[in-house]
Amino acid sequence: MENKSIYTVTIGIPAYNEEANITNLLNSILRQKEDGYLIERIIVLSDASTDKTVEKVEEIKDPRIEILDFKKRMGKSYHLNTFPKIVNSDILALFDADVVLNGEDVIKKLIEPIIKEENVGLVSGNFLPIRVKNFFQHAVKTTINVYEVLRQEWKGGHNAFGCTGRIQALSKPFYKVLKVPPTMVLNDIYTYFDCIQNGFEFRHVKSVNVYYQLPTNLKDYLNQFKRFCVGSSRMSKIFQDLYTQEYSISKKRFYLLMLKQFTNKPIHCIFICFVNIIGKFMATRELKKMDGKWEVVTSTKNLNN
Repeated sequence: MENKSIYTVTIGIPAYNEEANITNLLNSILRQKEDGYLIERIIVLSDASTDKTVEKVEEIKDPRIEILDFKKRMGKSYHLNTFPKIVNSDILALFDADVVLNGEDVIKKLIEPIIKEENVGLVSGNFLPIRVKNFFQHAVKTTINVYEVLRQEWKGGHNAFGCTGRIQALSKPFYKVLKVPPTMVLNDIYTYFDCIQNGFEFRHVKSVNVYYQLPTNLKDYLNQFKRFCVGSSRMSKIFQDLYTQEYSISKKRFYLLMLKQFTNKPIHCIFICFVNIIGKFMATRELKKMDGKWEVVTSTKNLNN
């Protein structure tokens, strides 16, 4: 990127019924130390929220905060194409509305690869589950533990597993050419593949963290898992060989890591493996009809619980 003393950043937050956490997220953004960069705008895009999301945003008095209150729900993927049309900053940082930034230098560290490396178009940080409490969350955590190791080992972390929509930064050259299909249900991973396909590079920054809440019940987890299965199936057809290459992790390593989890928590592992089998079967019925307005997972929305 062009050498500057100060880089401009716009924060984009897609939101749908996020009253439980949007204040926490915005406050964690406002606590950021703007060292070498300037937050120009903080845009919360309410996708026809029916709760108090808009009111919660309006309660925070900061001139940089803008609320775009759309009256018709279109889905997050649709609106990821809205931000580039209205933003002109050097960097666009995107955060899911149900996370909280861990520390006061999250944005600074997140945008560093874009500033320091000429061809980096996309950066993602790390995501940490907060307060894993009940049996179900501990079961889900066994699979997360496996992919956490794989994410850091495969290509030094700079891989599709290390890309999450919970926390992303996009360079201006990349976000101005990014076009996410409105029906895409895994828009964060789609963004990763589009970055690579357009000739840009991706960076995963392990030291940049946001907290999020794991689903606490079977219904919410299955909704998430079905979306992952449907999205993966669609992207394998769109990106074909690139998709296969980027997910060519060692199966032997995967099963060894799963065995380790099974040794530590056998009941949890058996339970979540059974649930995943059910989820894959359910996803086959959603392959054609699932769109960008997927069913909302409510138990992940409140980080205070």
